[in-house]
Amino acid sequence: MPGSDKVDEAMRILESAQKRGLVIRALGGLGIRLSCEESTKPEFARTYNDLDFIGRHEQSQAIRQLFDEMGYLPNKTFNALHGRERLVFQEPDGGGKIDVFLDRFRMCHTFDLEDRLTICDKSLSPSDLFLTKIQIVEITEKDLRDLICLVASKDVGFEDNARVINIEHIAATCARDWGIYKTVTTNLSKALEFLVQMPLTEGQKKEISSKAGRIMNLIERKPKSLAWKARARIGTRKQWYDLPEERERKIAS
Repeated sequence: MPGSDKVDEAMRILESAQKRGLVIRALGGLGIRLSCEESTKPEFARTYNDLDFIGRHEQSQAIRQLFDEMGYLPNKTFNALHGRERLVFQEPDGGGKIDVFLDRFRMCHTFDLEDRLTICDKSLSPSDLFLTKIQIVEITEKDLRDLICLVASKDVGFEDNARVINIEHIAATCARDWGIYKTVTTNLSKALEFLVQMPLTEGQKKEISSKAGRIMNLIERKPKSLAWKARARIGTRKQWYDLPEERERKIAS
């Protein structure tokens, strides 16, 4: 099965963390893989290059010790400079990179997840997996497939648990930040366009479109903050996102 080695390695890390009482959750494509049964089907199965996790800043020292004892190599320069919000490790065989965000997920947009890490056991909650995946400004077909897999696998509703994408949480997040709103609604439209060409039945496509429509409708109807309205007046004349590649280059230099 594509990506099974990375899945097994992610589970080994998560189980080791749990034994030590560490709060670490998977995110990104592997987070969706661990959260969604649908992800093993041929239309959604894919390979994984890196492992992405998020944990608590207050446990950062114990997290460093965990990866050290499991044989991973720390990026000492990066961790010294940015260890308050993110740790980076390398697989010992020269394989993929491991990112461990601390409390906040910061890529194209920033999400404070400190109080949401224990909703599910192995991964972020479905709504947080949705937000941290759809926030990618330069979104790829692989990312769109992950999003569609997530929506196909879960119910949409107003609860925080492993079975439900909490659309109230998504809508409230978008209502506070125009930049997040802009990226989420843009990429949700792209996902629906990509859905048309996926090898799914018409019934499956209709169900996924219906769920996506519920998400979009609540995002649009949710009352927006004053900060949102002020930023909306500026619109796309000012960049509303960060590019992780630019940040990485600055860190490297």
